[in-house]
Amino acid sequence: VWLCEDDVQAQKLALKVISGGEGGDKSLLQFKQEFRLMTRLRHPHCCAVHDYGETEDGEPYFTMEVVPGRGLDELIAAGETRDPAAFKAIFSQLLPLSSRIHFTFWNTLRTCVSMS
Repeated sequence: VWLCEDDVQAQKLALKVISGGEGGDKSLLQFKQEFRLMTRLRHPHCCAVHDYGETEDGEPYFTMEVVPGRGLDELIAAGETRDPAAFKAIFSQLLPLSSRIHFTFWNTLRTCVSMS
């Protein structure tokens, strides 16, 4: 994931790219499914996705909103989840998001199956 600038809308975006044919067709399918799922996911603790396309080299990408702050991996590495109050504050935001992702995934899957 790269930080980039949208010159048309004058805003910073996160750019996620599969480069060099990483993983072949299966990875490409998973990448497209991730984008589709993210377009349907609406939650205050989840970033919005904007665009899907291919680079000049044919590498698929999508753009999403930039969320300021540190990632969960950084918080864990810094030991900031050891304190019970901090742990509760972080995971009280993640658990509802996890539930929403699960709900959105299964509704998306059901829609895809019923269309085939």
